[in-house]
Amino acid sequence: MNKNNRFHVELPENLRRKFKSLERKLWWVDTLIAACGIACGLVTFYLLLFLSDRFWDTPAALRLAFTLAGGAIAMHYAWFWANHWIVNRRDSRVLAAIVQRKHRRMGDRLMSAVELTSHDQRAEEVSEELCRAAIDQVDRESEQISFNKAVSTRKSRIAFVLAVLILGVFSIPLQYTPGASQSTLKRALPGSGEDRYTFVQNGDLQVNGRNAEQGIFYVPRGETLQLTSQYHFADQEDGTPFWETLDGWWQNAHATAERMDESLQSIGTDFAGAFSTVMPDPTEAVLVQGRNTQLTQMDGGQVNYTLKAGTKPMKLALRVGDMRRRARIEPVARPTLKSMSISLQYPDYLQYPTAEKLEVRSGVINYLEGSSAIFNATASRGLTLAQVKTTGAIGGRVASLNSSVNGEQITTPLLELDDIAKLELSWVDQYHIAGPATRDLDFNSHMDQPPRAHVVVRKKNEEKIEARVVGMLRHESLSIPALGEDDYGMQELKIYWECYQRTDADPSEKPPVLLKKGEAILVENAPPGIGNRAPESLGSIKQLEQTWHFGPSDKSIDLPADTIVHVYAVAKDYYRTDRYIRSVVPVKIYILTPEEHAQLVQSEFDNKMAELDDLVRRQENLHEDTKKLQEMSPEQLAEESTEKELAEQEQEQRAIAEKLKELAKEIGELGKEAGKNKEMDPKTLAEMAKAQQDMKNLAQGEMSEAEQSLSQAQQQSKQQDKQKDIDEAEKKEREALEKMKEMQKDA
Repeated sequence: MNKNNRFHVELPENLRRKFKSLERKLWWVDTLIAACGIACGLVTFYLLLFLSDRFWDTPAALRLAFTLAGGAIAMHYAWFWANHWIVNRRDSRVLAAIVQRKHRRMGDRLMSAVELTSHDQRAEEVSEELCRAAIDQVDRESEQISFNKAVSTRKSRIAFVLAVLILGVFSIPLQYTPGASQSTLKRALPGSGEDRYTFVQNGDLQVNGRNAEQGIFYVPRGETLQLTSQYHFADQEDGTPFWETLDGWWQNAHATAERMDESLQSIGTDFAGAFSTVMPDPTEAVLVQGRNTQLTQMDGGQVNYTLKAGTKPMKLALRVGDMRRRARIEPVARPTLKSMSISLQYPDYLQYPTAEKLEVRSGVINYLEGSSAIFNATASRGLTLAQVKTTGAIGGRVASLNSSVNGEQITTPLLELDDIAKLELSWVDQYHIAGPATRDLDFNSHMDQPPRAHVVVRKKNEEKIEARVVGMLRHESLSIPALGEDDYGMQELKIYWECYQRTDADPSEKPPVLLKKGEAILVENAPPGIGNRAPESLGSIKQLEQTWHFGPSDKSIDLPADTIVHVYAVAKDYYRTDRYIRSVVPVKIYILTPEEHAQLVQSEFDNKMAELDDLVRRQENLHEDTKKLQEMSPEQLAEESTEKELAEQEQEQRAIAEKLKELAKEIGELGKEAGKNKEMDPKTLAEMAKAQQDMKNLAQGEMSEAEQSLSQAQQQSKQQDKQKDIDEAEKKEREALEKMKEMQKDA
C-alpha cells in the first residue's frame, strides 16, 4: 500500500446523524416484527391447543407438537432480531445498501463515500484532499433526502395487525374462561400431567345406578335400562351454564353453523350437518348408539336416557357439553339358582352325629319340631351379596340376615326353624345384577310321633308267618319276631307277655286269672343308626327287629298246659321323655294238652279232606265238557270256538292239578305237626301220609297227562289226530276222577 494512502477520513456529522436515524428506525421495525412474530407463534399454537382441548383430550404427543411448533416460530423471530442487532450488526456499508434500495443514485454515491472512509476499499492513488471533497459533495447532496424512508414498514404493520388480532382472540378465553386458559398453559409445558379442563365436569356414566366393571356395563338381557350422567359447570359455583358464561358466543356460533348446514342441505351435498357437528348446541346432551341418536336438554345437573337391552353388546358415545364419554353395554341373563340344599340338624335328644343334607325341590320345608338348618345354594355365576329375609312364626316380625358368599356358593346362618314361618332368599351377582325373583320357602313343623310296635309268630325253623292266634304243645318252641318302628330312631325294643288260665267263661263277666307275666329285653339303648336306616328324606322310617324264642317248658318261664299267653312287642324311641308303646293286638298262644292237640290236628285233617270234595266236583264238570267234545262232528271240531273251549279245559285241568298239589303239601305239613304229639293215633298218621302221596301222584300222573293231551289237540291240523287226542284226554280225566272218588271213600 502507498504510504500516501494511509490517511484517515470520517463521514461528516450530517451523514453520521442520518445513518444513526436510519439505524434507530430499523431497530424499531425489526424489534416490532420479532416481538409480533414471537407472540403470534406462541399464542397461535396455544390457541390451537385450547381449541383442541375443547373437543377431546389432546394427546401428550400432539400437545408437545403444538409446543415445539410455537417455540420454533418464536426462536425463528428471536434469531432474526439477534442476528441483525447482536451477531451481525449492520455497518455503514449495509445501511448505505438499504438507502440504495429506495434512492438508487444517492445510494450509489453513499456506497462510494463509505468506501472512501475505508483504507482497504479506496484506491491507492486517491489523495486525501480529493477524498474529503468527494465525501463532502455526497454530504451536501444528501441533505434533501430522508434515509428513514428507505426502511419498509409494511411487514411490521402486517405483523402488528396479526399480533393484535391473535392477542385479541387470546384475550377472550383469558377473560371468560380463566380456568381453562390456565389449564391449557400448564398442559402446553412439556411433560405436564395436567388433566384436561372441561366446562362440564364429572360426566361419569352410570347404568341402572351402577358404575362400569372394567369399562363394561353389565345389564339384564332384554330389559329396559336407565343411563345417567351427573354433571356440573366448572367456571361458575352458582351453576351457571358455560354458554352463558361465554355471553352466548357458543350458542351464536351454533346458530350460524346450523344456517350453514341448511344451506348445504338445500343444495344436496354430502356435507349436510357437518358444521353443527363441529359446533353443537351447547344446551343438548347427545347419546349416540350406532346410527341412532338421542338428544336431551341439560337441566338440573343430570341427563337421563332410557334404552332397551337386547341380546348383543352395545357401544354408546355420550357428549355432555365439551365432556365426552364412551360406554360398552353387555347384556347378560340374570343370575339364577342352579340348586339349593338344606343341612338339617335334628333336635339334640335324637343324638344324630351329623346333619342331614337334603335337596330343596319344592317351596315347602317339612321339619321336626326343634330342628335347625343351614341353607346352601349354588348360583349360575359368581355372587357378591346374598340376603335372607325371615318372617317370624309368632307375630310375623321380619328380620334380614346377610349370608356368606364364596364365588357361586351361598351359605345362610344357622336358623332355628321353629321361629320361622317363611324365608325369602335374594342374591346379587358379580355384575351387581339381582336374581330374577327371590327364592321363597314356607315351613311346616310336625311332632315326633310315638314309636310303633308289632309282633308276629313263626314256627321254629320255618319262614312262614302264622296267624296271630296259634296253638302249640308245651314242649315246642316258637320264634316270635318283634318289630319296632319310629320316624327318627328306635332306642329300645322288648317283649312283654301275660299267661292266663284258660276258661270257657265270658271274659266280660269273669276275667281270666293271670298266672304269670314277664318281659324280655331284645335291644337296649341302641345307638343312633344301629339297626336303623339312615334317613334319605324327612319322614323316613327307622326300625329295629329282633326275634324272641318262646318255649313254655323253659325253666325261665315254665308255663303249664291248658293256658293262653298274650305276647306284646314294646318299643321306645329317643323322645325327650320315656315313651314306651305296646303293640295294640297281641299274639295269642294256646298251650295245648296232647289230647287237645290231637283233636285240633284231626279237625284240620277233616277240613283238608273236605276241600277235596270241591276238587271232585270241578273234575266231574271238566270230564263232562270233554265228553261233549268227543261227540262233535269234524266240522264242529274245526270251528274257532272249539279251539277256545280246548284252551279253557286245558287251563282248568292245570288249575285243578295245582290245587291238588297244594292240598297234598298242606296235608304233609299237618302230618309233621301230628307227629310231634305222642298221643296221636298211628292210623290217622297213616291216613294222612297215604292221602298226601295219592294226591301228589294223581296231580303228576293222570291230570298232567290229560292236560298234555288237551294241549296237543289244539295244535293238530288234522281232524282225525285232534279227535284222537280228545279221546285220550277224556280217558285220563275219567281215571283221575275215579281215583279222587276213591280218596273220598277212604276219608
